This record gives sequence, C-alpha cells and structure tokens, in this order.
Amino acid sequence: MFDSLVILLAATIFLASVVRTATGFGFALIAIPILSFFLEPVSAVAITMLFQTASAIPIAFSNLTKKEWNYAMKLLLFSLTGLLPGVAFLIITPPIAVQLIVTLCIFCALFLIAKGVSFNANLSVKQWVTVGFISGFMHGLAGASGPPILAVLHADTTLEKRQKRQIMSVFFLFAGTLALIPMLTQVPRLLLNSKTLTVLCIAMFSGMYIGQKLFNRLSATQFRFCTLVLMLISGLLATGQLIQFIIRLL
Repeated sequence: MFDSLVILLAATIFLASVVRTATGFGFALIAIPILSFFLEPVSAVAITMLFQTASAIPIAFSNLTKKEWNYAMKLLLFSLTGLLPGVAFLIITPPIAVQLIVTLCIFCALFLIAKGVSFNANLSVKQWVTVGFISGFMHGLAGASGPPILAVLHADTTLEKRQKRQIMSVFFLFAGTLALIPMLTQVPRLLLNSKTLTVLCIAMFSGMYIGQKLFNRLSATQFRFCTLVLMLISGLLATGQLIQFIIRLL
C-alpha cells in the first residue's frame, strides 16, 4: 500500500498533467501551490520541474513546424539570461519572498491577457530580452515561466491555439532540462523509490491522455477562457500559500 503522501503527489501530478496538456501551461501553477502545502518549497519546485519537463516531450515534437521552433528558440535563448539568477535567488531567498514574486507575476500576466493586449508585428530585440529574462528568472525561481510567456503568446494575433501550446511545450522541454540539472539534488528521497516513481509516471501519462482529449474539443475562444480561469485559480492558490507564510511569521 502507498502512504498518503504518495497519493497526494500522484493526484497533484495527474491534475497538473491534465491542465498542462489541455491548455499548454499550468503544470507549475497548479502543482507548486498544492505541493508546497506538504513539502518544502525547494522540493516542490524540484518535483514539478521533473514531471513538467517529462510531460512536454510528446506535445513538443508532434507536428512541429519551423515557425513554432524558431519562436520557442528565441524565447529559450533570451531566457538563459534569467534562468541561473532565478535558481540562485530561490536558494538564497526566504520562501515568503519567492511566493510573493510568483503571486505578483501570475496576476500581472492575468491582467494583460484579460485586458486583451495584442500585437501582430515582430517583437524588437529589447522586447525579446525583457520577456526572455522574466520568463527565465521565473522558471529558475519557481518553475513558473508560464505567466510571462502566456501574456506574449496570447497577445500575438498571428498564432493559433495549437501553435501557442506547442511553443510553450518546446520552451518548457529545453528550459526545464537546463533548470532541472541544478535542482536534482533537491528531489526528495521519496522519489528515489521505484514504486513511487512508477505510480507518479502513471498519474502523469493518465493526465496527459485526458488533457489531450479536452484540448481537441476546445475552440480558440474556449482555449483563451480556460487560460484566464486557470490563471485566476492559480493566482488564488498562490495567494493562499502567501497568506499561510505570513501567518507562520506572526
């Protein structure tokens, strides 16, 4: 029999995989706030990065075109400027500060998408650098590069929902692998158990299967609406975790 912690981990990874596959993002936004309730923040991020990266592989290379590849590579290239600073900041910064930054980032991106900010021209180098650094920093800090990238992808009127999801997946696959390497030392010993890993992998693949079924049914409008709802829920979860940290300090 598996203990309650393994069951909670499996349920969280299953839910995060469904959301991630259906919307192209949200693994970290869903998993980290939940996992942080019963794990240390660094361990929660390490587990999230591990399964978030693995779940990106099937989507990233399915019918990949040159346009999506180039778009993702630009994001990845410029994100390298913020990736290592983000990981370093996570290690030396109090958990409450990390949670505050994540919460603010989610609500800023939510505001931009809800407001309908859009463009249909190529970004300037300065804009690519800004988006890339913020995305890389947030990925290294909390595996949460989704919000800033989503704000850009949903603002780009030339992209279809499939392209948005695929660009996100390619980015997460490569950026996640780079950020995962220094975080592997923070993976809880619990995951070194083969039975636990098997259960969590089954939970991930099951979630991906259901998520793909949902994605196929979503229209472009529904896709955007789901993004907004998911980001709002994630923001509220992050806020709840932030409040919990504040209460502990009082």
